[in-house]
Amino acid sequence: MFHAALIAALVPFAEVHAATQVTVQADRHELSLDESLALKFVIKSNANERITEPNFNAPGFEVINEYSGSYTQSLYENGQFTVSFTQELTKVLKPMKVGPQKITGIEINVGGKTFSAQPIDIMVRASGAGTPPPRGYYRGGGAGMRGAGKQQVARGKAFFLRAEISKQRAFKGEQIVVSYYLYTRVRMFNIMADKFPTLTGFLREDLEMPVMGNRLESEHVMLDGGQYSRSLLARYAVYPLKNGKLKIDPFSIKASYYAKSDVDDEADPFTQFFAQMAPRTGQSRSESLYVEVVPLPEQGKPSSFTGGVGDFSLTTAVDKYEVRANEAVNLTVKVEGKGNVAAIGEPKAKWPDTVELYESKGNAKTGKGGVGTKIFEFLLIPRVPGKVTLPQLELSFFDPIKGAYVTRKTDQIEIKVSDAAPGTAYVPVKRAGDNVAATGAGSSAQSEAVKPAEDVMYLKDPAEPGPAPGPMGLPWWRWMYWLSATGVLLFAFVAAVDKIFGRLRLLRSTRKSRLLAESKSWQKLKAAAKAARSGAPWNDVTHTYELLTGAVYDAIDRKHSIGARSLSRSELRRALVDEHGMSAENWMRLDRLLDFTETVRFASSAGVVSEIAAREQLSKWVDEGLAITKSRYAEKEVKSR
Repeated sequence: MFHAALIAALVPFAEVHAATQVTVQADRHELSLDESLALKFVIKSNANERITEPNFNAPGFEVINEYSGSYTQSLYENGQFTVSFTQELTKVLKPMKVGPQKITGIEINVGGKTFSAQPIDIMVRASGAGTPPPRGYYRGGGAGMRGAGKQQVARGKAFFLRAEISKQRAFKGEQIVVSYYLYTRVRMFNIMADKFPTLTGFLREDLEMPVMGNRLESEHVMLDGGQYSRSLLARYAVYPLKNGKLKIDPFSIKASYYAKSDVDDEADPFTQFFAQMAPRTGQSRSESLYVEVVPLPEQGKPSSFTGGVGDFSLTTAVDKYEVRANEAVNLTVKVEGKGNVAAIGEPKAKWPDTVELYESKGNAKTGKGGVGTKIFEFLLIPRVPGKVTLPQLELSFFDPIKGAYVTRKTDQIEIKVSDAAPGTAYVPVKRAGDNVAATGAGSSAQSEAVKPAEDVMYLKDPAEPGPAPGPMGLPWWRWMYWLSATGVLLFAFVAAVDKIFGRLRLLRSTRKSRLLAESKSWQKLKAAAKAARSGAPWNDVTHTYELLTGAVYDAIDRKHSIGARSLSRSELRRALVDEHGMSAENWMRLDRLLDFTETVRFASSAGVVSEIAAREQLSKWVDEGLAITKSRYAEKEVKSR
């Protein structure tokens, strides 16, 4: 029903003139007799076009109010700045009778050009009927917001709060935008949050929190035929963690305000003035809403699915396309879109045998509109000269709009790897085959040229003395030959020994640099843990837990090069315990650490771990992570002996 409502509520005009786009939106297709309907015209163009009063036939409705607005937006596209003008005109309609109704003859003139739209069908039910809530307008305001059909308007009150949600039925892990608004008809000040929603059962991300800075921006909106000033207090992106009916709990505030005077207009103006200027204090809270959460389908789930629900794009890039052997290449993978981007796991890949995955890490961030970005960085080191083809990366996610799993793939990337720098490790051995063959051929020819023919007889004077013999009766030329050969062998031996010691020095230097960097990393974690107990921002605390997890994974990969980040927990246990001999005790310690850090990062908003506990225990888990990595090194050294 939701998809049908969306199609019926958004009717584009049949024509688009030049760069002008005109649409008409009805905020609901079904309502009761005691509710109202907002018919909104939106004109977007590259110039501030002149518009006329729209025409439409709605015999079953009465126009009870209208309002308009406009704004401009500067964009930077393809190296140029452009300006977009948007004009909005909203008609508030109240139904007059029950039954199916139709809005026809919809026309509006923009810049001398008439635009027309298809009729809109509306179903009007009896007063008090449980009709679907309207879609809300996050800018420009509309007559109906999601949840308005069930929440009661606090008529007669100076102000009240309302919660609005982007959808009432969602898949597990699907993004839902929850907005808490303040509606008022009076002047307010000293607005303070009394209680924030816990949103139990959801993973929560803060999108906008204007109430924290006490800088509220207001807009004029219509609600059930009445005009209000509306301000956003808080907006969250929430992701259901379990199936079933979940509650969106209330948000409450305390505020001071100047009440409107109840004194008659003809009364004493001084009495009226002091009545208006006497400040009052009030409190309000929003009503609870509920979301129906359904599970993701098992049919068609690809093996590369890592938990993403939404619509995402996948792009890759490298920082260089030509490198020497043993030089690092940074491969950046960017996942962007609307959904639970933080839950997306690292794309898996089978790297070429000649490429070493030295390090990988990921970082996620969600913007105001619920559009998030997650960046994965892979540090790759080609070891052998030649052309290297980095494989395709796959990302599978569930698209709730399509109701199906979608797989995105990147293109392969080719890198040209030249010989390593002289004196560095893994210097490729120079091929000797071609030179040997050439030298052999030359020597053969030369030997043939100097070889005396066996059938040539030379005459020699018996009285002519021969060359003086050298030591041990051998000719001098033979002694020179053997001394030269010995010198070459000695030089080759010295060069080989120097290369071996150079390699050892490089390994010691690399290990020293790694240990120094690792030591600084753990020192930063300890400092962050101390700051967490001193009241550091909660986002910094969760980020420290993420860095702690990364530090442990990096320590594992430096020792074993198994790509720990891309492995599931069972695969990680098999790689460390079964293949590399980690003790069961150390694995249990590592497993507990990873469980706690992931719980804090992804489920603390659901109440599984309190913020106080997460702050207090951060130092303990940092020390535990350091102890685990050190004990792992000790195990390795003992086994190597």
